[in-house]
Amino acid sequence: MGSMGVPLPIPYLDVMLNNLEIIGQFMHPRDIFRRLGELARSGLLNIDAIRTRSFPLDALPAAMEAAAEARGLECIVVKPS
Repeated sequence: MGSMGVPLPIPYLDVMLNNLEIIGQFMHPRDIFRRLGELARSGLLNIDAIRTRSFPLDALPAAMEAAAEARGLECIVVKPS
């Protein structure tokens, strides 16, 4: 997976003669969140390693600071006050 901000010159004849395909996708499929939820619900994806920290909405600045400093599998959640 990667990206680039410049045109990618592709020799069309080489692609055609070698029966190659060029498939693009930005990041993940659209249904990835549903699929991850199904895996977690079924027990096939262990989410115990994710450390969740919750902040009330009125502590938004602190939540944003925590999110900026979050590392690894840390998840910052903001809830309505």
